Amino acid sequence: MYMPLLGTFLVALIAALTPPSAVAQEAAPEQGTVYFIRRTGFAGALDGYSIFMDGERICVLNNKKYSVHQVSAGKHSFNVRFNGKGDKEKKEHLEIEIEPGREHYITLEQRAGLTTTVTMQELAASTGKRALEDVTRDDSCR
Repeated sequence: MYMPLLGTFLVALIAALTPPSAVAQEAAPEQGTVYFIRRTGFAGALDGYSIFMDGERICVLNNKKYSVHQVSAGKHSFNVRFNGKGDKEKKEHLEIEIEPGREHYITLEQRAGLTTTVTMQELAASTGKRALEDVTRDDSCR
């Protein structure tokens, strides 16, 4: 007769003593890590490149810098602009399937011609890790 009551009491006690952060961590969706790397770019070297994910600006990254972002697993669309604050739908987007627990490396490439264009390219993990050696981390780009 007392055993079921004791079990119910223990479950309630454990739930009350469990920190809310531990519960939140279990409920959070799985994420991958995305590195944006800007190694070069003479034109506009003093200006940041606006980086967009799924149409929303998430970072303005300056020359010789990289940023790190935790992104929910699933397919996401990335874009970069040399100037401007809005994502251009007509511009080519880089679509990546973010895998939980995996690191993804995206480099920002500048091409000069009649006009300066900036594109994104996903790098292999080994190449991405080497690229980080040439740049410094920017935690304030958000």
